[in-house]
Amino acid sequence: MADVPGPEMSACAICKKPIPDGALKCTECDEYQFTFSRWMARFNITGLLAVLPLLTLIYAFVAERWEGQYSRINVGGLTCSTGGITFFTTNSGNRQGLIDGVEFEATQTDRGAMTLASDLSDRVFEAGDARLLSFTVDAATHSGGLVSFPGLQDAACKVEIDVRILNFDQSLETRTLSCACPSP
Repeated sequence: MADVPGPEMSACAICKKPIPDGALKCTECDEYQFTFSRWMARFNITGLLAVLPLLTLIYAFVAERWEGQYSRINVGGLTCSTGGITFFTTNSGNRQGLIDGVEFEATQTDRGAMTLASDLSDRVFEAGDARLLSFTVDAATHSGGLVSFPGLQDAACKVEIDVRILNFDQSLETRTLSCACPSP
């Protein structure tokens, strides 16, 4: 009678004792042969639940660093009147920014600075802020208001407003808005 060959043998990944090829678990040391299977056999849901709050904090910290810190001041909706201007301002960034100053220039009128009509703290925009700002013309330097009388007589009369914005990263940018000259 011929000998019947036995199964092919290989060494256990843990204890190195011979086990049949393809065996999932060693009969000697009772350990799974594949790393994933060993990990799953030891998996403990309470350990994962204990680490979850820590992972949440790490994510929040890292996400803030990746996102960056910036302010994004947007201005628009300019309305011009004889004594000043009003425009809508928003900050769609995640840090504060401010309106550093506003200057105007109109047809046949000297360039001039404008004064915020409300409290100076209104120039600061926190993340998500949105509001109307009104600026007035200094009557001492521009007695005619936003546009001088000769400028109002010009058919192509135009007012340009330069809004200086100081961003969170200390960069200064200027946005220019324009409107038609107001009616006297």
